[in-house]
Amino acid sequence: MPSRGWTPSTAAPSLTPEELQAEKDSLSTKELVEIASELHGRQSFNCNDIEGDPCRLDEALESFSDYLQNRLPAKLTQEYKEAMENAPDLVMKETNPTMFLRCERYDAEKAATRCACHWKERVALFGRERAFLPMTLLPDGAMGCSEADMDQLKGLNVFQAPDDANGRPVIFVDRAKGLREVEYDRVGWLRANWYVWHKVSQDEDYQKRGYVLIINLKHIDIRKNG
Repeated sequence: MPSRGWTPSTAAPSLTPEELQAEKDSLSTKELVEIASELHGRQSFNCNDIEGDPCRLDEALESFSDYLQNRLPAKLTQEYKEAMENAPDLVMKETNPTMFLRCERYDAEKAATRCACHWKERVALFGRERAFLPMTLLPDGAMGCSEADMDQLKGLNVFQAPDDANGRPVIFVDRAKGLREVEYDRVGWLRANWYVWHKVSQDEDYQKRGYVLIINLKHIDIRKNG
């Protein structure tokens, strides 16, 4: 599933304690809550409030489907509808509506847009001959059918570390070690990343609480090596 944009940085900002306190004092209560949610996995919105109410859940799912089928621009939903025609069971299994609804706090329009973007990017990255295959490492899977992409996946060096103090999963990517072992191919590397984060997104706890991502980029020129 596609993530919100981010800009990598190799240097932490240098602020005095007084400057940090002044910045904190300038924030609204809403902004402080959002920051706490990002840093500590604490959310003022509880998915269980909706998922525990069958009527509200059904309403959200119906609205999600309506946006994808009728209300979003046809150009945006083209790949999603192709996926539904070619592999409807796969669509429900790998891009279940609840995962997108949880991500967007049950805003049906935003969730449907995210789902449509997922399939648009999946087709763009894997091509139509592979995008509608299961996202697995098996020989008949979207990743497993390409030895070159499997090599890039090995080069990611992804590990799961112990959970953080707030119970969120911690994922460590040793990109520096990977580049010493595998020759970099940009498209294959993007496909390998897609596979990893797609698998991560399937976990219900990750969907509700998020996760901590740590990447080792020591001695890496990210302009050349992703």
